Amino acid sequence: MKKKILITNFSSYIGKALCRQISSKNYDLYAFYPEGEDPRRYAAISDKISLIPLSIDNTLILKKHFELNDYDTVLHIPDFHSSSNKSRYKLRISNVFALQQVMEYCLRAKANLIYCSSVAIYGNSPFELPSNDQTEKIVFGRRAKMIAEMESLIERNRLKGLKAVIIRPSILYGKDCCGFMKVLIRLIRYRLLPNVNERIYIHLCNINLVANILEKAITNEHALGKNYNVADDEPVILKELVNFINKQLHHKNYKTVFVLNLYIGRNIANLFYRLNWPFGGNFIERLTHNWFYDTEDLERDFNVPKYNTFTGISEMIEK
Repeated sequence: MKKKILITNFSSYIGKALCRQISSKNYDLYAFYPEGEDPRRYAAISDKISLIPLSIDNTLILKKHFELNDYDTVLHIPDFHSSSNKSRYKLRISNVFALQQVMEYCLRAKANLIYCSSVAIYGNSPFELPSNDQTEKIVFGRRAKMIAEMESLIERNRLKGLKAVIIRPSILYGKDCCGFMKVLIRLIRYRLLPNVNERIYIHLCNINLVANILEKAITNEHALGKNYNVADDEPVILKELVNFINKQLHHKNYKTVFVLNLYIGRNIANLFYRLNWPFGGNFIERLTHNWFYDTEDLERDFNVPKYNTFTGISEMIEK
């Protein structure tokens, strides 16, 4: 009998990548897409996945849907990946309250929960060491605090019998994936990015790697009850990454008269957070701190290809 699987946020970058990954597999697939969107946008994949017009911030409708349907696995992709401009109250409804509904259903139906979190709960890595579950959580802004709260909710419900695995992608890049990497490439193209002369590590994550891990988690019973950081094979040094991108664009190393002082940059990032401009704060924060994650457990428990950041960025620029 086919496994019945629900993907809660089809319209997100991760949701689309995951659906492309598993739509040809032997699963009975269902996915939510935002109410009000034209379903013809998803015509290319609608014959392989049953699309349901339901926004996860509508918790009453979400609860009613779970009362009327049965799933073996729920792949929950929260709304914080694309909704940083929402008000604090709406952000909590579409994330914390929606997760509570999903967990209540999984406990009641004995369904597995695969939850897509974020390594942002750690903040930056201290010194040149990878972050893991033992690293002190250094959170900035309401988004990171909410991510930490949601993971805590899952941990508490595991004690009640919730079968859940937490997947934490690092800074995403790849096909159709906007955000940090797309802005970085654009700034380098027009020589607007300031130089960071000190050694800063940045550990990126190819979106296809996330899709691979989420797919493997469906059948990997050994992973239930564990948390995994997901990132490329190795971190890269920011300056080397910037030079590599500039060589792809302009066939030479990157040069600019602007230099970003780390101390000043970190204070600017904190100021942006206080002014409620999370994207600006997040972007500058990533240029001025180490982002380096321990993926040893992931490599041990999941047999997936290793992704090289430079190769993936090169393909992204070509496309």
